[in-house]
Amino acid sequence: MIQHLIVLVLFGGLVFACSDHLTPSITPGSRDVRLRVKTITEELPNNKTWVSQFSYDGQGRLAFILAFQTPDSSVARVERTTYQYNAQNQLTQAQRRIVTRQPSFPLDEETLIYTYTAMGQVATLNSTSTALLSFSYGVNNKPTGFSRSYIGTGGLSVSGGGGFSYTENNVTAASDRHSIIRLGGSPNTPDFGYSFQKTFTYDDKVNPFFGVFFIPAPGVEPSFYNVPSGNYVAKYTYFGGISNVLTLSKNNVLTEITNGPGPNSTSSVYQYQYNAANLPTLRTTLTNGSPTETLRFEYETY
Repeated sequence: MIQHLIVLVLFGGLVFACSDHLTPSITPGSRDVRLRVKTITEELPNNKTWVSQFSYDGQGRLAFILAFQTPDSSVARVERTTYQYNAQNQLTQAQRRIVTRQPSFPLDEETLIYTYTAMGQVATLNSTSTALLSFSYGVNNKPTGFSRSYIGTGGLSVSGGGGFSYTENNVTAASDRHSIIRLGGSPNTPDFGYSFQKTFTYDDKVNPFFGVFFIPAPGVEPSFYNVPSGNYVAKYTYFGGISNVLTLSKNNVLTEITNGPGPNSTSSVYQYQYNAANLPTLRTTLTNGSPTETLRFEYETY
């Protein structure tokens, strides 16, 4: 599937947003009507189906996601994602671990570590197998840009970053740049580089993952840094992580246009069904006109 292919990173660390950017949501869903996400079921064009079951701790925080393939997970892999918080109820670590798999893959887990400013803003996001991201903010405590540095680069100097533009509480444009220079080479002539621009439109309904969230897509290998090529390989997630902007916006994305090099220029359309609380119960994605994914959302009261 298109979203399950290995692609170069499009955007870095776009994982945090909320109605008040200083008090991020810890419960995906809607605070107003006390509904939270219970399961996400992914249906793919190849007839594979994955179920992600959400569990919460005594304080209502997202604590654990168990993901498995139906109808029989005994021969398919099982994934577990666990979350840790500090005394201020800020997400400090998310760890995704692939428990069983056929066939094996060298990287069986990925860990994201978050730090915060004194004002409660996400200061850095450290993906321990990939990159360190640092963020800058504008008015209304909204993140407006980021810089990126990489781990394990050896004899390479790797840099990158980008920015975001908003219309009210939604990101309507985002940019990203990336360059690799061999140490001792000319800084004006990168050995490798790219730039992307994205534009978005939105509905007027509730995005259940508007906040500091990392929601992996099961069946997708963890993101990793490819040495010696110097390429960062970002993998698809449902929401948040290193390469997903959807948690930055209050509403649900309807269209996503990517302008990048070669086949990385894409057009995606998202179609929804909603419940009485204006939360999505179904999201169908079409990329370049072809269906690539259907997500079904189930909620529970709390």
